[in-house]
Amino acid sequence: MSAGDKMTMYATQEAAQADKAFHAIDIHARYVSWFLWGFISIWAPCGLGVLVVIGFCIHSILGFALCGAAVCGLCCSSLFWLAMGLVWRFDDYGKFAAGALIPSGVSEEEWDV
Repeated sequence: MSAGDKMTMYATQEAAQADKAFHAIDIHARYVSWFLWGFISIWAPCGLGVLVVIGFCIHSILGFALCGAAVCGLCCSSLFWLAMGLVWRFDDYGKFAAGALIPSGVSEEEWDV
Protein backbone atom coordinates (compact mmCIF):
# COMPACT_ATOMS: atom_id res chain seq x y z
CA MET A 1 0.00 0.00 0.00
CA SER A 2 2.96 2.30 0.15
CA ALA A 3 5.10 3.40 -2.78
CA GLY A 4 8.20 4.97 -1.33
CA ASP A 5 7.05 7.45 1.30
CA LYS A 6 3.50 7.91 0.02
CA MET A 7 0.40 5.95 1.03
CA THR A 8 -1.45 4.63 -2.00
CA MET A 9 -4.14 2.07 -2.66
CA TYR A 10 -3.74 -0.38 -5.52
CA ALA A 11 -6.44 -2.43 -7.18
CA THR A 12 -4.18 -5.46 -7.68
CA GLN A 13 -0.85 -6.84 -6.48
CA GLU A 14 0.49 -6.42 -10.02
CA ALA A 15 -0.31 -2.69 -9.94
CA ALA A 16 1.62 -2.35 -6.69
CA GLN A 17 4.60 -4.20 -8.15
CA ALA A 18 4.51 -2.08 -11.32
CA ASP A 19 4.70 1.07 -9.16
CA LYS A 20 7.57 -0.52 -7.20
CA ALA A 21 5.63 -0.23 -3.95
CA PHE A 22 7.56 -1.18 -0.83
CA HIS A 23 5.81 -2.74 2.15
CA ALA A 24 2.62 -3.39 0.20
CA ILE A 25 0.07 -4.91 2.58
CA ASP A 26 -3.19 -6.58 1.62
CA ILE A 27 -5.44 -4.86 4.16
CA HIS A 28 -8.53 -6.73 2.99
CA ALA A 29 -6.88 -10.11 3.65
CA ARG A 30 -5.69 -8.87 7.03
CA TYR A 31 -9.21 -7.93 8.17
CA VAL A 32 -10.82 -11.03 6.65
CA SER A 33 -8.42 -13.23 8.61
CA TRP A 34 -9.11 -11.17 11.75
CA PHE A 35 -12.88 -11.62 11.37
CA LEU A 36 -12.44 -15.35 10.69
CA TRP A 37 -10.33 -15.64 13.84
CA GLY A 38 -13.09 -13.92 15.82
CA PHE A 39 -15.77 -16.17 14.29
CA ILE A 40 -13.82 -19.28 15.22
CA SER A 41 -13.28 -17.94 18.74
CA ILE A 42 -17.03 -17.42 19.13
CA TRP A 43 -17.96 -20.95 18.00
CA ALA A 44 -14.99 -22.86 19.48
CA PRO A 45 -16.70 -23.42 22.86
CA CYS A 46 -19.29 -25.64 21.15
CA GLY A 47 -16.66 -28.06 19.91
CA LEU A 48 -14.54 -27.78 23.03
CA GLY A 49 -17.60 -28.44 25.21
CA VAL A 50 -18.04 -31.82 23.54
CA LEU A 51 -14.35 -32.58 24.11
CA VAL A 52 -14.65 -31.64 27.80
CA VAL A 53 -17.73 -33.87 28.24
CA ILE A 54 -15.86 -36.79 26.67
CA GLY A 55 -12.95 -36.06 29.03
CA PHE A 56 -15.28 -36.14 32.03
CA CYS A 57 -16.70 -39.46 30.82
CA ILE A 58 -13.19 -40.94 30.81
CA HIS A 59 -12.01 -39.49 34.14
CA SER A 60 -12.97 -36.45 36.20
CA ILE A 61 -9.38 -35.16 36.43
CA LEU A 62 -9.04 -35.35 32.64
CA GLY A 63 -12.32 -33.45 32.27
CA PHE A 64 -11.19 -30.69 34.63
CA ALA A 65 -7.81 -30.47 32.88
CA LEU A 66 -9.45 -30.19 29.46
CA CYS A 67 -11.93 -27.63 30.76
CA GLY A 68 -9.16 -25.49 32.26
CA ALA A 69 -7.04 -25.71 29.13
CA ALA A 70 -10.01 -24.84 26.90
CA VAL A 71 -11.04 -21.83 28.98
CA CYS A 72 -7.46 -20.58 29.27
CA GLY A 73 -6.88 -21.00 25.53
CA LEU A 74 -10.12 -19.26 24.59
CA CYS A 75 -9.48 -16.35 26.98
CA CYS A 76 -5.93 -15.85 25.69
CA SER A 77 -7.07 -16.13 22.07
CA SER A 78 -9.89 -13.62 22.59
CA LEU A 79 -7.61 -11.15 24.36
CA PHE A 80 -4.96 -11.44 21.65
CA TRP A 81 -7.68 -11.14 18.96
CA LEU A 82 -8.88 -7.87 20.49
CA ALA A 83 -5.34 -6.50 20.84
CA MET A 84 -4.44 -7.35 17.24
CA GLY A 85 -7.66 -5.77 15.98
CA LEU A 86 -6.81 -2.54 17.78
CA VAL A 87 -3.21 -2.57 16.55
CA TRP A 88 -4.19 -3.32 12.95
CA ARG A 89 -6.96 -0.71 12.91
CA PHE A 90 -4.95 2.13 14.45
CA ASP A 91 -1.58 1.63 12.76
CA ASP A 92 -0.83 3.84 9.73
CA TYR A 93 -2.12 1.27 7.23
CA GLY A 94 -5.38 0.79 9.13
CA LYS A 95 -5.90 4.54 9.45
CA PHE A 96 -5.28 4.97 5.73
CA ALA A 97 -7.66 2.16 4.81
CA ALA A 98 -10.34 3.67 7.06
CA GLY A 99 -9.91 7.08 5.44
CA ALA A 100 -8.44 8.80 8.49
CA LEU A 101 -5.13 9.60 6.74
CA ILE A 102 -5.15 11.83 3.67
CA PRO A 103 -3.29 10.34 0.67
CA SER A 104 -0.30 12.26 -0.65
CA GLY A 105 -1.12 14.58 -3.54
CA VAL A 106 -4.70 15.14 -2.33
CA SER A 107 -5.82 18.22 -0.45
CA GLU A 108 -7.94 17.97 2.68
CA GLU A 109 -10.88 19.62 0.89
CA GLU A 110 -10.72 17.06 -1.94
CA TRP A 111 -10.49 14.21 0.55
CA ASP A 112 -13.55 15.37 2.51
CA VAL A 113 -15.72 15.29 -0.62
